[in-house]
Amino acid sequence: MSVADTLLGRKGRGRSIGVIAGDDDAKGLQDYFASFGCNDVFLLLSQRYLPERIRLSANYFRQQRRYAPGRYDVLVNSISDPDHNARTLEVAARLARESGRPVLNAPARIPGMTRERVAARLREVEGLHVPGIIRVPRGEAGKLRAAAERADLRWPLIVRRCGTHGGEIAGVVEDPRGLDGLTLDPRAPHYLIEFADFRSPDGFFRKRRIFFIGDRLCPRHLLVSEHWNVHASARKFILGHPDWMAAEAAFVEGGEAEIAEPFRSTLKRVRAAIGLDYFGIDCSFLEDGRILLFECNPAMNLFPFSDEPALAYLKAMLPPALDAMDALIEARIAEAGGPALP
Repeated sequence: MSVADTLLGRKGRGRSIGVIAGDDDAKGLQDYFASFGCNDVFLLLSQRYLPERIRLSANYFRQQRRYAPGRYDVLVNSISDPDHNARTLEVAARLARESGRPVLNAPARIPGMTRERVAARLREVEGLHVPGIIRVPRGEAGKLRAAAERADLRWPLIVRRCGTHGGEIAGVVEDPRGLDGLTLDPRAPHYLIEFADFRSPDGFFRKRRIFFIGDRLCPRHLLVSEHWNVHASARKFILGHPDWMAAEAAFVEGGEAEIAEPFRSTLKRVRAAIGLDYFGIDCSFLEDGRILLFECNPAMNLFPFSDEPALAYLKAMLPPALDAMDALIEARIAEAGGPALP
């Protein structure tokens, strides 16, 4: 039974699901929660399903202990960060292929979900503004400077190490000389991303997170901050503004119907371009009707939810998200010729 079901007071009953997890740093078949670069989709599997983890490592096929993935009704891949888990994704792709079972977020498709590849895929989506981005193999100021010049990127630039999440950046630099003042890891690849000022008319920055689950859009939150790097720390800031909380509640509780045009149509074009079963987008709805892309990938987490009573409205997205996941899983099983649940 999922965390979502527990929060909603539901009880479990039905199908078996193999949840594929793992990472390149794993030495063996350890606990799911030790896997870096896996999303929390397993927490969204409802009362219909009995999930079991399939914990992989890069050397899985050289080990004696093996899983029997063909015994599950469906496989759900949670390995979602190709910057960290390229080798384990290859293992997962082989396991999924050999299982003969339907698979959500097929591992073979995840290597295409790095930031620069997603940006290239989405750049031509009508209504979406995608800042320029490049991946540089080494975090050395001189190499970053030369790469930015070759790519004709527009300054200022956000500099971040590949594979980092949660707003972790090396810094924002106004010009090429600013790279010399950053603390960089010369052994690690880094992203250079064009900075876009998305300040609202009231002077604050707004970031929305929306999940794509099958053919449905599930709004997760609408954060407001005084700083452009909007993340969970903005939650305390919002608590002091009832009007912002009301706007977020309307966004979350209204679901897909609350997403006005032209934004809804743009998001549907994003879904078609990405082509995964389950993923999220962090973005801002701009005054000119475009959506500014921050990131779009399957590595985003839906949990946890705040325990603050005033933010209980955030859990309103759980029933539609559970229903969307149920519908997605049942559709995949039906496509594979499996029986419907009674």
